[in-house]
Amino acid sequence: MEETTRLNRFDITQTNAAVERLIETTENPRHLYLLHAYNRHRYLEMAGRFEEIFTPEMTVERPVYRFNILDTTTTLNGAEAVKEVYREWTRTAQCIFYTGGDEIVSRKPSAPTHHACPSGRDKARQGHAATVLGR
Repeated sequence: MEETTRLNRFDITQTNAAVERLIETTENPRHLYLLHAYNRHRYLEMAGRFEEIFTPEMTVERPVYRFNILDTTTTLNGAEAVKEVYREWTRTAQCIFYTGGDEIVSRKPSAPTHHACPSGRDKARQGHAATVLGR
């Protein structure tokens, strides 16, 4: 009997499904604007087109990003700090990620779960066992 291994595969085309469903049912123009901006923001992130996120229509003058990764919280203050992270993700092809488990409500912030693939070098720097391959 042949044994098969079932892999858990994420369908990147579904990463914004929750926000797109909410867009379809939202009537408040302000909420709809925010949802469309959020939807576009996530697609631009995954495409490595982060510079487009920092237009006046897409973000606030001084953005603050908070990341909770492996029990570590990092806060980035200001556009340049945030852009530096996006640059690194794009340079190392880590800008492709899958978001699942979204609970999006247009009247309060969401808390999606992002699934990313950090490099072995990053994992080793954080003290995790990892094999770092040369470039």
